[in-house]
Amino acid sequence: MDTSLLKERALTENVSSRGIRVATEHEWKPGDPVLVISMQDDLCCRARVVYCKSLEKSYLMASEARDPLELRFAVGLELFTRAERWVKPP
Repeated sequence: MDTSLLKERALTENVSSRGIRVATEHEWKPGDPVLVISMQDDLCCRARVVYCKSLEKSYLMASEARDPLELRFAVGLELFTRAERWVKPP
């Protein structure tokens, strides 16, 4: 399967100006290039996968109530450009 054009909606869990952690349905490989597009803020930036790990079963059960997606993996992305607008002030 050619994953170079794979598209996936993800739930944002944690954001900083240089990185983002998302919950996804599919497993991603470290080093894979990613184009991150925010549906709410009209932002777009390139990134790379830093890590991908399975989510714990307790997290999966809690996420089902919030979102119909079958979230199974936590993916850490390193952003190639700063994205301060994604970071909410305290």
